[in-house]
Amino acid sequence: MKSPVRSVILLLCLSISIVSAQTPPSTTTQTPNPASAPPPPLPPDEYKNLSDISVELYYWLPKWTSSMRPGKANLDGDSATLGSGVDFGGKAKAAEGILVTTPAGRANLLEFTYFRTKQDGNETAPTALILFGQPFNASDVLGSATNIQHAKVTWNYLTYPDPPGVHRFRFRTLWGVEYTSMTARFDAPGDIYASPVQGSRSVIFPSLGAGMEYHISKHLYFEARGSGFAWPHKAMQGDGEAKLSLRLFKQLDIVAGGREFYFRTNPQKDYYLKANMWGPYGGLRWTFK
Repeated sequence: MKSPVRSVILLLCLSISIVSAQTPPSTTTQTPNPASAPPPPLPPDEYKNLSDISVELYYWLPKWTSSMRPGKANLDGDSATLGSGVDFGGKAKAAEGILVTTPAGRANLLEFTYFRTKQDGNETAPTALILFGQPFNASDVLGSATNIQHAKVTWNYLTYPDPPGVHRFRFRTLWGVEYTSMTARFDAPGDIYASPVQGSRSVIFPSLGAGMEYHISKHLYFEARGSGFAWPHKAMQGDGEAKLSLRLFKQLDIVAGGREFYFRTNPQKDYYLKANMWGPYGGLRWTFK
């Protein structure tokens, strides 16, 4: 009896082991998490007039007043007689300038602008003067020449709206640094004892401001802005402009408007220079695609 029982039990164990070997192990299949959907693309800027690299050449016809004055440190008359100064006369020449613009993320811009201008004239010395160490007699007819150069780098930040999309109106804040230098030259042709002399002053300051633009159409827009910086009882400079820009042909725009510029060097020194310029201007801008 034992032998058949053992045989049956052995046969059952063998069968179970064979079935177990043929049954594949159960595996748990993990479904991977679906990838997160990418954010929707930003709406395109419908008025992308200013969001490409561009170069603008302009011609400015300013009227201006300029002068040289003794400063608080002028105690010995080295640069100008105490209590007196010189107002530069003559006709101002046209200013030639350039504006280079490049994208700076989203609809922001990085701008570089530069201009220079000159003024030649004749003034009569109101009293005996010492200009840059050179004495001039009262009533001497002074020949004067002034030269102004100005350069500025600006980050033009689109503050509203962001993204611009189809909005025609945009408000921008302006952050930058600007540099202005002015050179004054004097001589007295009728005074055989007077030699030509010259001196210069410069200002480098931050530039803070704001501007707006309104896109009348895809090829015509209006822009106005103002920026500058002043330190109490020290130097100051600032400028403002308003203009219309019209796309003439493909990548060529014509620009027309008006602008004003003012600056004054530090009056705490022995002498300081100042000028105020305003007038119309026009130019051409080429946009690189």
